[in-house]
Amino acid sequence: MAQLLINPKNCEQIYLSCLNSCYGNWGDETTYHWAFKNADILLFLDNDRPIAGSAINYRTMILGSDVCKVSIMTGSWTLPAARKKGLFAQAIQESLQRGGSMGASQLLAFVTQTNASHRRLEAAGFCAVPSYYLSTTPHVTQGRRMEMAADSPSLRRKLFELSEHRSGSRFVYTWEEWQHQFLDRPSKPEVYCVGETFVLVEHAKEHIRILSMDGDEESALQSALLFADDHKKSLQLFTTSETTKELCAGFGFSVYPGYVMASKDDIPSLSLQSGDRI
Repeated sequence: MAQLLINPKNCEQIYLSCLNSCYGNWGDETTYHWAFKNADILLFLDNDRPIAGSAINYRTMILGSDVCKVSIMTGSWTLPAARKKGLFAQAIQESLQRGGSMGASQLLAFVTQTNASHRRLEAAGFCAVPSYYLSTTPHVTQGRRMEMAADSPSLRRKLFELSEHRSGSRFVYTWEEWQHQFLDRPSKPEVYCVGETFVLVEHAKEHIRILSMDGDEESALQSALLFADDHKKSLQLFTTSETTKELCAGFGFSVYPGYVMASKDDIPSLSLQSGDRI
């Protein structure tokens, strides 16, 4: 059996190197420290050499009428030579145990429908809450353009307050946690306005991702499509909302099914956006 280390000292370079080896261009040190701030790191070794790893992030969550702490499996990887040996199944059990010891009521994980991790989590007894990964390459020439909002403390506070009024089961953040999760990303997100609606986006080399929409989603999507076309990039977002998914499908987005896997119970009316994910 592989040796497990929890939060080993000076593991950043090893963990990051393995993530980039497994996923291509996962990220740099800045991304690592943003994604795993306050996370637990699990590192599996074979003869003192790393073969697999997984991180555990923690969130406060409203689940129906309850407020509780949850843990989230994040940044899991297994080197090719070590695959199909049950290491991810072991990581699931270790994450459940570690999260429980830290006061988490249940363990979550974000997966696509075709991801092997989905099948392993399902085999471990997790519930599958539907989610949607949406993408399109727009060809739009007309519409209302988004206007960039000048960054300011008052704007940040307004966006935070809007996020607090979202309905359904969702992550809840302190002011500092929300700024770190949404605004202080390595991608340097930008805030745009469409009338009274705010749209938070981040740029990647070949796509633009909508991190959050607060207000009229139809107007926001119409303007975001034009914005992406102006930049000659695809437009992407993640949602757990059936309504948002259907709205996007009507605009021609491709829909890639996914799940938020939950270790204990189904999650009623789950309301998460791209910005809630690492």
